[in-house]
Amino acid sequence: MTHHQDAPAPPSTSGSDHVFLVRHRHRQTSGHVDDKMIGVFASAASAERAVERLREQPGFRDTPTDFTVHALPVGAVLEHGIVMVE
Repeated sequence: MTHHQDAPAPPSTSGSDHVFLVRHRHRQTSGHVDDKMIGVFASAASAERAVERLREQPGFRDTPTDFTVHALPVGAVLEHGIVMVE
């Protein structure tokens, strides 16, 4: 799993001033990019637990390392969306 920081906060930051966005993104053999927003969580630990629950589920088990967790400040306006770095 990859951690991205869209704010100056470590992944262990509590959810009081940040939320944690979990996504799953992978390129299929056809070239199509399958991008799913999994959810927004109050803590890095709850985001990690969600990833662990989903990792073995159909739709995810073939690409279990394609999850990302992004720490985002609560109330921030993301003027350009969330930039995914591959």
